[in-house]
This record gives sequence, C-alpha cells and structure tokens, in this order.
Amino acid sequence: MRVRGYRIFYLDEESSIKDMIELIERTTAVRMALVIKNSRLLLNSSVNLKLIKKYAKKYKKEIVFVNPDPVNVEQINREGFQIYENLEALDRDESLGGTFDVSEGETLAAAEGTGQRRSIIPLYLLLLLLILGLAYLYFFYPTAIVEIRPLIRTASQEISIGASTEQNRIDWQNHTLPLHPTQVEISGEEEFRTTGFRLIGENPARGMVRFINESQEEVRIAAGTILVAENGLKYRTLEDFVIPPTMIDYLMNVPVGMRAGQADVQVECLAAGSRGNIGIGRISSLEKSLPDIHVINPEPFTGGTDQRVAVVSEEDLERGEKLLAEELRDRLFSKIYQELGGNYRIIEDSLSFIDERYEFSHRAGEETDTLLIRGSLMASGYLIKNNELDRLLTRIFQENLPDNLELMSSGINIDAIQLEEREDKLYNIRIRVNAPVMTVIDTKSLARNLMGLDLADAQLVLEEISDIEEYKIESQSSRLPAMGFAIKVIINQPEERMVFKLSD
Repeated sequence: MRVRGYRIFYLDEESSIKDMIELIERTTAVRMALVIKNSRLLLNSSVNLKLIKKYAKKYKKEIVFVNPDPVNVEQINREGFQIYENLEALDRDESLGGTFDVSEGETLAAAEGTGQRRSIIPLYLLLLLLILGLAYLYFFYPTAIVEIRPLIRTASQEISIGASTEQNRIDWQNHTLPLHPTQVEISGEEEFRTTGFRLIGENPARGMVRFINESQEEVRIAAGTILVAENGLKYRTLEDFVIPPTMIDYLMNVPVGMRAGQADVQVECLAAGSRGNIGIGRISSLEKSLPDIHVINPEPFTGGTDQRVAVVSEEDLERGEKLLAEELRDRLFSKIYQELGGNYRIIEDSLSFIDERYEFSHRAGEETDTLLIRGSLMASGYLIKNNELDRLLTRIFQENLPDNLELMSSGINIDAIQLEEREDKLYNIRIRVNAPVMTVIDTKSLARNLMGLDLADAQLVLEEISDIEEYKIESQSSRLPAMGFAIKVIINQPEERMVFKLSD
C-alpha cells in the first residue's frame, strides 16, 4: 500500500527499535511511512530518533511517522522527521507541528535550556533531600531478603485445530494450519538366513539277511537280488551265494526230522539315509518271490546316515517380506525427514502405503542357506511445518492457561497427534500436549503478608503456599520489618523460564 509515494509499514506494540532498524535495512522502498502503535516508547526517545535518522541516512531512506498517540512532536521535528495523525492526514500532507532542520532544533534547544536552568534549581534541592532520606532508610532501616524458588508443574491439554490443503499460512483466528500432501517412494533389499531344512541320505544302511530254503535242492541267489522291508524300502544282496537244500536228520538210520537249508548274506538299502536303519525281522519278502524260499533279518540294520540341507520354507518367505516391509517403512520416515531437513512433521496415521512389490531370489523348497528379498513401496500422507505447529499450539496452550500460570520457554511436548478428515480438503487434528508451567507469585502481596512476622511465623506462611518449592529468609533480626519496602522478595526462576511472545 502506498500513500503519496510512501510505502506503508505497520509496527505492532511489541516492536522495538531493533525491529525498526532491521526494517530500514531490509526493505527496498526508498520512501517509508511507519505506522507505529507504541510510539510513546519509540518516538519519545531522542536516542531512538537519532538512531533512526542515522540508518535512514545510511540507507538513503525518506521516513515519516504516522500515529495518533500523544508524542513529543517538537522533538520529532527537531530530528528532521515529520509525523502525521493518520493516513488521511498523510494523503493531505497535513503534518503535526512544523518542519525543523537539525541545526535549527539544536539552537532552539540551547536557548530554551538556558531559561529553564533557573526554574529547576529548587526541584533539584527537593530531589536531593528525597534521595538522602531514601538513603537513610536503605542503610539504617532493618531489611530482610526472602528468596523463593517456585514449583514447576506439568500441565496437559487436549487441543483440536484445523488443517487445510488450500491454505498457505496460519489462520490464527480459526486455529487452522496449512496441510501439505506428500508422496515418497523407497526401495531396498535384505538378506536372511533360511530356517527350513531337508534331510538327504548320505550313507546307505547295511545288515545281514538269512535266506531259508525249504526245497530238496540247493538254490543259487545272484548279487543284486531285491528284498522288501515292511516300510516299503528295498534292499539288495551284495554277493552271489548258494542256499543248501533241506536236510533229513537220522537217528540210528531212522529219519526223525527235517532241517531247512540256510544261508546268511550282507545286503544294502537302495536308498541312502537313516530310514534304512530298521529293526530285527523287518525284512520278510523278496521283490520277486521264489518257491520255498523265505527271508528274514535276524539283526538290526545300521550305518544309514543323513545330510541336513538348508531349504527355503514358506515361513521364510512370509517372515522376510514382513521384516523388509517394516525396514522400508522405518527408513521411509528417515528419508522424509532427511529430505525436508526436519522442518516438517509427518502425521503418521495419515500415511497409506501403496504399490508394494517384493521379489525373492528362491522359491519355497529350493536349497539355499540365504534368501535375498528385494522390495519397493510408495507412501502418501500429509505433513505440517514444525514451526507453524509449535507456534499455534503454544498460542492456544497459553490462551487456555489460567492467569496465574506461565509457560516455560522449553515449550510444549506433543504426546499424540491424530488426523481426522472433516470434509473436502479440510481436516481436524487432535493433539495431546504437555508443558512445564510455573505459578506467578505476587512478590508485593507476599511481602505485605510477611510484614512484622517472627521468622518462625514467616516460615509457616511460606510452607503453606503450595506453589513454593523452596525458600530462604535472610533477616537482620528475629522479626521481619514492619514496612513492606524493607522486605525484598526474590524469585529464583529457572534459567529457561520465559513466556512466549508470538506474533501473527
């Protein structure tokens, strides 16, 4: 906004002379009209005016002031500035007072000063007597010092604010923040040891089988003849052999019985592994039966061993995909914060993961010690600026605090944050916060309550105040002074104690 070629700048009540100088340095405008709300503090100081004049000259600025508050117009004009009551007066070029150059103002001030010296001499005498009286009271009247350390408490609040993707700055009145949508893709790979295994036969089992011949003739059995066990496993003979025929037993040339022919032979399991280790009597048949020939193993088979081979199990695939997904999501937060430089906060419950893809180096059942999984995913969600969130929450937190509490400068802490969609492009953010607060202690009122008390009674008074954590009384006598000004109450506040002063 411009009036008569002057660019208008507004300075609020909390602005200092430093803020005004920084504005003069920063702006590109040459003609500046400064609308100052706290002009009583800024413009009634000749030091401030001289500083403004110095920097206006340094940066080649033409400056005028606009303010309706009572100010020392003469002093402002004396420094070479013009002041207007309002913007309409600036537009009409109706300044307050006249225009003075510096040399004229200094001459006038010198002339006025000579006439005033005589009239203020009695005032100096009165002031001197007052100072002497106060000095007497200060040095000779009994005094006491009461040091107090206030109790720091933690206050919690549930705060609800708005958020909009259509907004680009904080709406202080409606407690609404800008909401920034984001989308990030991340990929990675992880290698895991497989947990599945398969037993593979390493050495075949061996043992002895007895062949029984109930015929009257010997029977030749060739090497490699196949026998079958009860569990279905097959065994083979390792050598050729002959089974003798059935023999007749005689007693004094009288036949008394028959004895079947027998032959023992080593056999080996066709399948390597511990499955071939069987107990006594488990082999009882030939694959191709022979008339009058029976088989049985009179002793157990041993020597069959297995080799344990690692394989991929279904659980390995499920576990690996789950672990990689968790790893990618954890890295996703770090990636977002790294790319944004920590200036933004992710609303975690707003994140949705899409287009998840995973590839495995092996399928279930395949032999391998390790499983490599590659994956990628894309996440979309919303961000809010940390400084905007902190400023708005601090403002609301302070507004909700009782008048007797102050917020510590360490600021607020966010315990939980939740996003709720309200309508198109508008959201509610529910936040649970806590912050250290300190009770404001009225030192004047406390001093009045302690006037004239014995030290013991004063200690009882202080101990009954729940907002005081520690106290210390230093007095020249056993009784506190009866006049309030002689009791100095000192608040020993923590170094970080400071009340936030936020501007819109």
